[in-house]
Amino acid sequence: MKTNKDKILFETFKLLVNSSYERTTFDEIEKITGLTRGAISYHFGTKENLFMAVIEEYVFKRGSILQIPVRDTEKNILKNFISNFIIHCHEETKRVNNLGITNFNLAYFNIEIQALFYYPNFCSRVLQWLDIEKKVWEDIITGAIENNEIKSNVDSKRLASMFVKLYLGDSYIGIFHKNGQELKELEKDFIHIYDFIKLNA
Repeated sequence: MKTNKDKILFETFKLLVNSSYERTTFDEIEKITGLTRGAISYHFGTKENLFMAVIEEYVFKRGSILQIPVRDTEKNILKNFISNFIIHCHEETKRVNNLGITNFNLAYFNIEIQALFYYPNFCSRVLQWLDIEKKVWEDIITGAIENNEIKSNVDSKRLASMFVKLYLGDSYIGIFHKNGQELKELEKDFIHIYDFIKLNA
């Protein structure tokens, strides 16, 4: 933990994924951080400001699809991207597991549901995130068409939407599994779609 501010954010995040905004109190945050009310208020002022800072740090700044390496000249640009996307998901899951959180999907579902009510413009921020996700997939798919990796009659925009929705739907199902999303199954589903559209070598 770099600073007291980081510690407050981290410990409050852990409280929120297992509880709720209403139930989380300054007394709890003081106890779990070992800091005084004054120290917490110095950095964030109010509970609302602290909650919004947690959302920024742990929801919007978490690992992005934009961090996945892409080389436009790759022969199998889409297949490699699928593989790297799954690796990226594993890394994100492991990062959250290391915080002591077993079910990545349940934790984020809980905190994002709260953000719907207590974070201004949360819905529009999420929709912006979705547009970015779809655009990355669309660019990869377009590159795969241009590289003759997949069929030329593929609708890149529609297929991009399918990949994103499959991931999000699988993430939701992960809420109900003890250890969250089954990424091996998600990878199989992605590859199954890929096999339908790939060009024969």
